[in-house]
Order: sequence, then structure tokens, then C-alpha cells
Amino acid sequence: LIYALAGLYKPDANRKLLTDLTTLVLASSSGLAAVAVALLFGQAIFDSRFLVLVGWGLAIIYVAFGRLLIRGIKGILYRAGIGKRRVAIVGNSGSVAALITDLRKRPELGYEVVAEFETVKELVAHKQSLNLDEILYLQMQPSEKEVVLMLEYCHNEHVTLKYSADWFATYSAIKRVQPLAGVPLVELQRTPLDGWGRVIKRLFDIVASVILIVVFSPILLLCALAVYIETGAPIIYKNERV
Repeated sequence: LIYALAGLYKPDANRKLLTDLTTLVLASSSGLAAVAVALLFGQAIFDSRFLVLVGWGLAIIYVAFGRLLIRGIKGILYRAGIGKRRVAIVGNSGSVAALITDLRKRPELGYEVVAEFETVKELVAHKQSLNLDEILYLQMQPSEKEVVLMLEYCHNEHVTLKYSADWFATYSAIKRVQPLAGVPLVELQRTPLDGWGRVIKRLFDIVASVILIVVFSPILLLCALAVYIETGAPIIYKNERV
């Protein structure tokens, strides 16, 4: 559950290994802290706290090994042409040819270039279904009309958009930058509060607030008693706003 909340099971084709390992250590440490709190408040008889520490270390080692194994298998499948992300490249900048060449030389990146267009209009006018997963937009200084047209196309086709310029800065602040074949690409990301993210956040807020209120209720009662003894009623301060 802690790993899921930390985002380790989120499907992300561009996940970085270092980010995964860092998140893994933090999530495992949170689990260790949760076990320590449970033992403290449960007053359970435990033979050796060293076992908890060993469990923490083994969890990190085994999960990290599993992640490395999966990455290795994924690289082998990519080289065999299995599971690649179908991409179209749009743009007429000098980096387009270099990017296409590099993607074809490095199949372990997991990209299959299925089409190339110089303008957004050519992409929209293309009637044949491409079944795209991503669009790499390398057009320098596009017009506002082209930007809106590209956004509408990606939204309607449910395609991930990555671009190599900062012209989307006024349209979205939710982005992630990563280099691909020497070209810095920016990926527009959905807000974590969209869809199920909003439901999960609301459930977490309710459950966490109830647990914290119960856990800290003795301290809150002592504080309320101290306020009553020192200043008298009412304990909760109220003030009329002007």
C-alpha cells in the first residue's frame, strides 16, 4: 500500500531508475516508521527489533532487484520490437533528422517512429489511423493557431505530447523535462487531482485526519484543559470578522 501511494506502481514508460530507487528507500523507511509506531502504541511483545531493520533492508534489496530485472527484460523486448511506443515527429527544425536517426539506432529507448510531418496541419489532415502513443513536436516558434490545433488533436486522440520548446509555458505549468537523443523534450502531464487522484486524495484526507485526531486526542484534551484553567471558557477562540 505504501509503495502504491508513493507512485512505484504507476505506469510510466519514461520512469528513471534513480528516481525509482530514491522513492523505494523513502517508501520503505515510511513503512518501517509505521511498524515502529504500531509496536509503540500496540505495546506488543517483540523479540528483536533488529528483525524490523532487516525486513526494511531486504525489502529495498528485493524490490530494487525486481525493478532492475524488469528493466532488463523490457530492454530485450524493445530490441525485439515488442512493446515500443508508436510516435510521430512533427517539425521542420534541424534536430528532426538527428532525433529520428538516434531513435532508430537505439531501440532500447522504446520508440518506434511511424510517421514524420513538417506541420501540424499535415498531421491533422492525415486520414490513415496511426495508433499513436506519443507525438514529438520539434517546431520552433509555432503560431498560436498551430499550438491550439496540436493541443486539440492530442486531446481528441488521447496522445501524449512532448515538445522541444517553451511555447507551452503559458498553457500549462504541469510538465516534465527530459532529454531524448540530445533534444530536451517537455511532456505535458495531467494534474494528480484528475479522475481517481481526486477520490484517493479525499479518502486519504478523511482517513488520515480521523487517525490523527484519535492519536492526538489526549494531547488535545490536555491543551484544552490547560486553556480552561488559565483563561476560562470558552476554550475555542471565536472572533467576528469585520
